Amino acid sequence: MLVLFTLNCTFAQKTAIVKNKSQVTSIKEAGVGTITMPGDITASEIESKSKFYTQYFTVNFDEATKIATFNMVENDERGRAVIMRFLSACDTQDIRVGDEILSIQDFYQKYLK
Repeated sequence: MLVLFTLNCTFAQKTAIVKNKSQVTSIKEAGVGTITMPGDITASEIESKSKFYTQYFTVNFDEATKIATFNMVENDERGRAVIMRFLSACDTQDIRVGDEILSIQDFYQKYLK
């Protein structure tokens, strides 16, 4: 007797969102900008993960809207690159900017480098 099982697996893609490019290009231009974090992240997770990066930036997080506001300590390329480490630590897999979905590295290259 042959028995076949079908296993359906779905993985939740953890996508951060930038609705308007200026929300993130302002990080490079003025040292302050916003990214909407994936919906399942909590304020305590943001706080615990961001504490490792305070020499580069601070993060203010509104748990109701999931908007993270980044304030650069020194607005330089290295500090902006560390934002990518923070996003990875938050299990963010990609970032949607308008209709475009980018990997974290491509997002950095296009908007923050």
